[in-house]
Amino acid sequence: MAWTLSWLQSWDAIWEPEHLARWQAAVAEPEAGAGAGVVHASPFMHPGVVRAWLESTGGPDAWAPFFLHARHADGQAVLWLLVRPRAQWRTGFVRRLVPAGAELFDYHDPVVIPVHAPGAVLAPGFWQALEVALRQHEGAWFDVCTLSRIRPACCSDGAFPTPGGSAPILRLDRYPGFDAYLASRRRTIAGLNRKWAKHAAEGLRFHAHHPSETEAVLGWLPDLEAARGARYPGSGLPPGYLARLVAAGHGQGLIRASTLTLDGRPISWDLSFYLNRVFYGYMRAFDAAFFRLSPGRLHSYRTIEWLYAEGAHTFDFLLGSEDYKSDWTDGEEITVRSRAIRSRALTTRSRQYARQGLGMLNLTHPAVPPVVVAAK
Repeated sequence: MAWTLSWLQSWDAIWEPEHLARWQAAVAEPEAGAGAGVVHASPFMHPGVVRAWLESTGGPDAWAPFFLHARHADGQAVLWLLVRPRAQWRTGFVRRLVPAGAELFDYHDPVVIPVHAPGAVLAPGFWQALEVALRQHEGAWFDVCTLSRIRPACCSDGAFPTPGGSAPILRLDRYPGFDAYLASRRRTIAGLNRKWAKHAAEGLRFHAHHPSETEAVLGWLPDLEAARGARYPGSGLPPGYLARLVAAGHGQGLIRASTLTLDGRPISWDLSFYLNRVFYGYMRAFDAAFFRLSPGRLHSYRTIEWLYAEGAHTFDFLLGSEDYKSDWTDGEEITVRSRAIRSRALTTRSRQYARQGLGMLNLTHPAVPPVVVAAK
């Protein structure tokens, strides 16, 4: 077989310093020069980001790890972390295997180095080899393995039939600079330079935090979360999640943070990722009391100007088709896809029957807590 697959199933082994260093190096942007590898990765498979998620959602006791190391005969390497949430009686102890990050991560792609070819990141046969390897353990490792939010460059072989949302993106390098980009926008965006000048005269400022300013970023995170929660009720984050992200990645430049202030008072906050010259807009909120100033638009305006100065080539707005994103992009988007591998083992059938029985019990005895999916 062209692919060789092996697994780590211990958090201690995954966080072992030598393994951690190899993982981090695989995600990082390769150095320029002859023979440099080309990486396909998202910040969501960075070890610091994964660890922040893990520690905020129950820790090692809540998730069993299945860390994949795969290598193709041509030398391509794939790293990927799948996890299994702790089974619960209310789900009939059904075992679900999913990529790390659940709903908090927009992309669940594996790390691939080097890429196979433009438009086809993986060498042929990876998904088939993965399914063969997984089916050797069906029923024991999983009852259903859900591979979700995979970007098209990693699933171009048609093995992922289910669409799972789209992410608008802006190719910054299609324009020679910020002024040319701004001139190409419709009037409401192109005119933001005048709006910014007006409010700047009234004390409005944009500040992109230097990696040395981690403590300052940690200081305003509660304001971001409060403003986000007020605008999107029910969208709360796991306690400590954003703080762990900042602690893990801001000093290294993986996390980029910025604010808008008015006369020294913060009114808009942004916390995003920056990897391999791609900016991933992750968490943003503004103080609704200053809605008349259009803080969201002005923050995007100054962020894109800043990204041109940084040498970024892409702004990825991540999943969600909110109307405001189309103002900044040229209509291009990434559609993620998913698939499910279902176990055919007898042990799986018994757990499924148990789950169905619990579902019937819930219907006839409402006092019993309803069945929920443990992977959420």
